[in-house]
Amino acid sequence: MIESFGYDPPFQSSDSWVRFENDQLVELHLFAGLQRDHIDTAPLAQFEHLKKLTIRGDLHPDLPHSLFQGLFQLEELTLSNNAFLSLHRDHFRDLHQLHWLKITSNQLRALPRQIFWATSQLQILELWGNHLTKLPSKIFANLHHLEVLSLYHNDLRNLSGRLFRGLSQLKQLDLSHNQLKGLHRGLFKGLEQLEEIQLQHNNFHSIPKILFYHLNALKQLRLDALKLKKLPRSAFDRLANLQSLSLSENEFTSLPDPLQGTPSLKRLDLSHNPLTSLPHHLPATRQMVLDGSLDYLDTVQLHELVIHYQQDRHLLQLIRQHPQVSDKTKALIKFLLS
Repeated sequence: MIESFGYDPPFQSSDSWVRFENDQLVELHLFAGLQRDHIDTAPLAQFEHLKKLTIRGDLHPDLPHSLFQGLFQLEELTLSNNAFLSLHRDHFRDLHQLHWLKITSNQLRALPRQIFWATSQLQILELWGNHLTKLPSKIFANLHHLEVLSLYHNDLRNLSGRLFRGLSQLKQLDLSHNQLKGLHRGLFKGLEQLEEIQLQHNNFHSIPKILFYHLNALKQLRLDALKLKKLPRSAFDRLANLQSLSLSENEFTSLPDPLQGTPSLKRLDLSHNPLTSLPHHLPATRQMVLDGSLDYLDTVQLHELVIHYQQDRHLLQLIRQHPQVSDKTKALIKFLLS
C-alpha cells in the first residue's frame, strides 16, 4: 500500500503520518515533496473511510481532477503551502460530507463558479494567502451551512453585491488585507447570524450608509487602516449587540458620530488617529484604546477622558505619561490607580 503511492519517505516517517480506526484508515497527512508522478495513480479512492486528508508542501501546480474521487466520507481536507495555480470545477464533486476545506498559501488567481456546488455541508472554508483577484457572484450559493469564511491576504478588488447571498448561517467573515476599492451597500444582506467581520487593510476610504443595517448579531467589527475620515451618521444604528469596534490607523480627528448607536460596546480602538477634539457625549465603553492618538488633545480634553473612563487602567496610564497632562489630572490618575 505504501509503495503504491510511490512516496518516499513512507507514511510512518516524521514527514507524514496516519491514523486508523477499526483497521480502517481515517486520517492521512502528507507533507513536503509529493510530486505529480506520485499522485497520478495515487489510490486515495481505496480509502473509502478516510475522514481527514492533508497534502501540504511543494505539490505540483497541476492537481489531477480525479485525485479525490470516491472519498465520500471525507470531512476535512487541507491543501496548503503548495503551488496550485488553478482548480477544476470537478475536484471536489464526490466530497459531499466535507465540513472543513482549507486551500491556503497557494498561487490561485481565480476559482470556477461551480467548484463548491457538491460541498453543501461545508462549515469552514479557508482560502486565505492566495492571489485571488475576483470571485464569481454565485460561487458560495450552495453553502447553506457555512459558518466561517476566510478570504484574507488575497488580491480581491471588487465583490459582487450578491456574493454572500444564501450564507444564512455565516458567523465569521474575513476580507482583510485585500485590494478592495469599495463595498456594495447590499453585500451583507441576509447574513443575519454574522458575528464578526474583518475589513482592515483595504483600499476603500468610505462605507455605504446601510452596509451593516441587517447585522443584528454582529459583535466584532474591524475597520482599521482604511484612511477613513468620517462615517455615515447612521452607519452603526442597528448594531445593538456590537461589543468590539476597531477603527485604528485611520484619519479621524474626532470620535465618529455613529458611536452613539452602539449600546453594547465594550471595546473601542481609535489608536493612531490624529484626534484634535472630543464629542460632548463620549461613548459608554469599558475600554477605550487611544495609543498614538492623544498628541493633539489639550489639557482639558485629557482630563475629560480620565473622568469618563476611570476604570480603564491602560488609558489612565497612557494619559499620565502625556506631556500635556496637568498636575491636577496626574493626581486624579494616581488616586484612581491606587
